[in-house]
Amino acid sequence: MITDTQWLMRAIVAELEQAGIADSVQAPNVLTYDDALAALLEYPSTCIFVMPGAINMAHDLEGGFPVRASLTREVTLFISAANPGQPGGDMDTANHMTDQVLQVLTWHSLGQDGRIICKPRQASPLPLAWEDAPGRAVWSMTVDVTSLENEF
Repeated sequence: MITDTQWLMRAIVAELEQAGIADSVQAPNVLTYDDALAALLEYPSTCIFVMPGAINMAHDLEGGFPVRASLTREVTLFISAANPGQPGGDMDTANHMTDQVLQVLTWHSLGQDGRIICKPRQASPLPLAWEDAPGRAVWSMTVDVTSLENEF
């Protein structure tokens, strides 16, 4: 079973970098989503932040014996496009970037066919009001990255 959840995070960053959707794809070392949103201010153009969320395990049993387990890592993406001086930022670009992320990650195996599946679950624009940086549009997306195994 692919239980290295940090590998899952690095694999998502690598896929999004390779897709060329944003000028920068980062997994920031922050403790809260508020800290991550504040860190977005350091990026002048388009960027995607990849942040870890909960880890969930599910087990399928037959006749009292395990037959399959899955580990799901919840990942939150902040998809952002700046347009200094424009209230709300560059929402058209942020919308387009979100569409591209959905195309790239939906049912993606991260190079582990039959063992990994990405399942975007929700995406929505964030209503942000930054007085010091009003020119940034941000979408939040939640993606479940599931590792499937049939052996123990």
